[in-house]
Amino acid sequence: MEKLNQAKVAGLAKEAAVQLRAVTAERDELREKVARLELRQDCEKIASEMQRKGLSDEPTESLIETLEKKAHAGQLENVRAAVDMVGPDMWNKLASPSSDEGKNHGGDVSGFESVIMSLGPRPR
Repeated sequence: MEKLNQAKVAGLAKEAAVQLRAVTAERDELREKVARLELRQDCEKIASEMQRKGLSDEPTESLIETLEKKAHAGQLENVRAAVDMVGPDMWNKLASPSSDEGKNHGGDVSGFESVIMSLGPRPR
């Protein structure tokens, strides 16, 4: 009778090991899936912010894929920091030489000087 119990215990131990491996594999697969989903959501958020700030005219899906590639290259945090540094519509607010055409600043000035002068008074 003791041998029968030992055989049952050994069989149960083997079955438990098989089940633990299956549960562990499932857990690891789900962990990877969650990480991919979190990365996707993070990239969607950054892409949305980039488009809101006028940093990209690229279609949303294409921009998200580009950001995912940057994430795999370890560059997503740099992109996020750069996007955070830019204010909304910053590119539209910055003066450019072409936007200063027709303005007379009194004398011959270069396009660069026109841009600088269009930014406002100099701090003293």
